[in-house]
Formats: sequence, C-alpha cells, structure tokens
Amino acid sequence: MATAIAVLDAVREQIERRPRLILLEFTGNSFVSATIIGLLIWLQRLARSAGTEIVLARPPGLLRRSLGLLRAGSLFRTVETV
Repeated sequence: MATAIAVLDAVREQIERRPRLILLEFTGNSFVSATIIGLLIWLQRLARSAGTEIVLARPPGLLRRSLGLLRAGSLFRTVETV
C-alpha cells in the first residue's frame, strides 16, 4: 500500500504541473498489484482531465494482460524504450 501512495503522490504532483505527458517506467518491475492497476486507471482519467497523458514505458506482461481483461488497455499508450 505504501508503494501505491507514493505513486499517487508523485503522479498527482506531476499532473498539477500540466505537462503534455507523464512517462511511467516499469523496468525491473514484474509484479503489479490490483491496487496499482486501479490507481493507474484513475490517474489516467485525472491526467486527461488536466490535458495530460500518462504513457507506460516497458509495462510488464501482467499489467498489459490485466488492462486488456478490464477493457482498459486503450486508455494507455505504451512504449518499449525511453
């Protein structure tokens, strides 16, 4: 849960600055909890309402599959390199 709160705080701080995009890199992270997935979806919606887009860099397969099962895969652009 501490990780989710840290992610929430860091991304919300970036959203307040209203950049065009926020890149979240997942290098070295193979595990993603349901809490983080829900948080990412909520943050993307918040970001878009502020004119910002969250882009996922090197998301683990579990995250990709989970977003697909939730029909939320189209919410995120993904990139393999930073």
